[in-house]
Amino acid sequence: MPLRVDNMLENDPEYRPMSSNTIECNRSRIVELNYQRNQIVQQRIDAFKELQRTWWLVWSKDAATLSEEYHDLLKMGASIFPHLMIAYCDDPYEYYYELLHEIVFGCQMGAYMVHRGQVFAGWCLFFDWFEHARIPKYIPTPTDRYILNGEIVESQDSVQTPGPSTRVELLSPTHEHQ
Repeated sequence: MPLRVDNMLENDPEYRPMSSNTIECNRSRIVELNYQRNQIVQQRIDAFKELQRTWWLVWSKDAATLSEEYHDLLKMGASIFPHLMIAYCDDPYEYYYELLHEIVFGCQMGAYMVHRGQVFAGWCLFFDWFEHARIPKYIPTPTDRYILNGEIVESQDSVQTPGPSTRVELLSPTHEHQ
């Protein structure tokens, strides 16, 4: 069972120890593959951090999420979740929340304004306490949709004004995207 879980999380087939169904038969291969993978993940996180330090004057969500470094991490998938959470804890105001959201849901948050402290707290709660079936999914608000897309969403009062700027809900990853 542990090999199956490890293989499900790993996007790169080169890092999947599939020669047998038991840990006993794959012991040294698992250790070596995890060591190699940890080195690669750390190099990519360091490259993302360096990009931010280099471009700090013009650093933005778009600069971060359009960068090659961001997409290199994104391609690695869910297997790097713990590494990202460690980096996120070191710098909770960085754009790791976008990367985590995109890995889990397949899309960026779609937020114009983000209360980064609240979003960070939501990811920490998920990572530290909740089951993996429950994750903090961002639901774009009428303000987000209006500012980013020009979309006017009628509120329950039939007034066409944007609402509050950030809302994070704990939902199942199978929940329909809005």
